[in-house]
Amino acid sequence: MTNNIKKIRKSKGIQQNELAEQLGMHVTSLNRIENNRSAPSLKRITQLAEALGVDVSDLMQDDITTQEVPIVGFVGAGAEITPDLEQVPPGGLNSVSLPFGMDDDMIAFEVKGDGMLPRYDDGDVIVAYRNQRRPTDTFYGSEAVVKTMNGKRYIKQVLKGAKGINLMSWNAKPIENVSIDWVGEIYVTIRADQIPRALKKK
Repeated sequence: MTNNIKKIRKSKGIQQNELAEQLGMHVTSLNRIENNRSAPSLKRITQLAEALGVDVSDLMQDDITTQEVPIVGFVGAGAEITPDLEQVPPGGLNSVSLPFGMDDDMIAFEVKGDGMLPRYDDGDVIVAYRNQRRPTDTFYGSEAVVKTMNGKRYIKQVLKGAKGINLMSWNAKPIENVSIDWVGEIYVTIRADQIPRALKKK
């Protein structure tokens, strides 16, 4: 995996040790990443992009294979989304092109509402696994895309309730004791202000 990290860092006048300290990593580890002797994780790439004030796509060389993920609908963060009533074209809303390889089993949703601020903004895109990969109770305490048995889709923190599952927001009332049909494990979040650069229109 080749990258533009060193080039961008230098263009911004940031010393290698300063960037490493900001990210809480050893300067030797950053040096290895910058010189393509170590491949950064997706989490680290995202941290580097945020620290340098650029998009993830700006860090990667053009020879990196990109992968398109379809945006298949909306997910409610305060708003209620009923998938069966969504006005989404058969091919999806559009797709997002990401500069790193992923499993083929990925779909994306656009966030609607402000119930999960400051974690998720209206217009953010959430990339998640299409199929639930592990039991629902293993998501307790985590944020995930969920579909309830009564047909609503949200992005919420999943907690155990007295008689079911509680779906927690950051600044909205919880949805308590619901039954879950599906949990979509979040793979990556693309911020709304990065979307025009990331989206590939159909």
